[in-house]
Amino acid sequence: MATRAARLPRLNDRKVEAQQQLITFEISGTGFLMPIEAVHRAIVFDHNCDPLRYINFERDILPVVSADQQILNRPEDNAPSAGQSSQQQIALIIEALSGSAADLEHRIVLPIDSPPSLCRMADSDLLPLPKTYEVKCVDGMTKTTADQPLQFLLNPNKLVESQANAQLSPQQLASLMTSEDMAIAEPLGF
Repeated sequence: MATRAARLPRLNDRKVEAQQQLITFEISGTGFLMPIEAVHRAIVFDHNCDPLRYINFERDILPVVSADQQILNRPEDNAPSAGQSSQQQIALIIEALSGSAADLEHRIVLPIDSPPSLCRMADSDLLPLPKTYEVKCVDGMTKTTADQPLQFLLNPNKLVESQANAQLSPQQLASLMTSEDMAIAEPLGF
């Protein structure tokens, strides 16, 4: 009969692999991951115009990332949709973790197509992105298995830097704050 003391050394012999806590979501049918430290908040807003450039969240005007252009390397579709009605859109407010992007002192909005969820992933499950992939702002990807589809790990600093030219002058900010076309976001309740 094995005693509790005899089983303890076997448990201590196992190596503990470092894991990251990530937020997972989809954009245009593609799975993405984002370090949880980079996500300030999940929000929801009514979306009724294309393309959406800025969102008012808690009296801050935040630039909106065009995922097609800035991440998926697709041309931006500027044609308005005929008869499009207002619909709710989920987004993440992303902030830089460190480095030169932190000096920009602003956050960006990343619209997503699915509700975000939390996951833990071992560092060994993430691979560097092959040079053949033509995506931007991505640092790596997951190993694909039968139970885990391919997902791309976004780099929050590169996303924030991609919107550096979206900085507005005080006059532009004042004009947007009074605009009735401005989308106003609210925190997403879980």
